[in-house]
Amino acid sequence: MPQCKIWMPAICRKWCAPFLHQMLISAVAVGLIMLAGCISRTAPALPTLPSAGRHTPAFAVVAHFLSHMPARCRRTFFATLKLPHQQISMIGRLNLISATSFQLTTADEFGRLFFLVHRYPSHPDLVQSANGIPHHLALAMAQDIVIALLPPVHLSPRSVWRVVPNLHVVRLSYIDKLRNVHHCLFTGRQGHLRRSDIILASHQCLQVLYTRYNAAGHPRRLYLRQRDEGWLLILDFTGSHE
Repeated sequence: MPQCKIWMPAICRKWCAPFLHQMLISAVAVGLIMLAGCISRTAPALPTLPSAGRHTPAFAVVAHFLSHMPARCRRTFFATLKLPHQQISMIGRLNLISATSFQLTTADEFGRLFFLVHRYPSHPDLVQSANGIPHHLALAMAQDIVIALLPPVHLSPRSVWRVVPNLHVVRLSYIDKLRNVHHCLFTGRQGHLRRSDIILASHQCLQVLYTRYNAAGHPRRLYLRQRDEGWLLILDFTGSHE
C-alpha cells in the first residue's frame, strides 16, 4: 500500500505534466493573440460634433447642398494618420474624377513618396508605397477618401429621408454606385453634411465627419475612421476646388 501511494502520483506527474504544460502554453498564446488583435484593431476615437443648433434644415436646402457638391476636384491637403500606437504626418494631392477614376499621391514632411494610388476603369490599380505601408492599406485609404467626397449622383426611390426634430437634423440613407450604404446627417440653415456612417460593400464600417465649411460650402477638414482596420485619418484641405 505505501508503494501504491508513491506510484500513483508519480504516474500522474509523468503523464499529466506534459499535457498541463502544453495547455498552459496554448492558453497564453491565445491570450496574446487576442490582445494583439484588440490593440491593433482599436481605432482612435472621432471627436465630438458641435451641437446642431435650433434650426432643422429643410429638404430643399439639403437637396440644394447636395446638388452643389463637386463630383470632380483637385485638392491638396495636409493629413495626419493616427494608428493605435503611432501618428504619421503627410502632405498630398487628390485628383478625383469619379468613383472608379482617381489618383492620390502622398508624401512625408520631407517630400519623399509615402504612397501613390492610381485607379482608372479597365486598368489594374497602380499602388506604390514606402516606409513599410502595406499596399492594401494605401488602396483602402484612397478608396475611402473618394467614397467620403463623392456626392450621391442619382437618389433612387429606395433612398430614405427623415427629419429628426428633437436633434434638428435631416437624415438621408442611400446606396451609391459601388453598393456602399450611406447614412448621412445634415444640420444648420445651409443643410451642411456633418456625418456619414457608411457600410462598405466589404461589410466594413467607415465613419466620416465633415467640419470647417468655407464660404463656398465645401468642408475644409474631414475625419475618416476605419473602425475595423484600426485607423483615423484627418484631412485638412488647402485652396479651393478646381
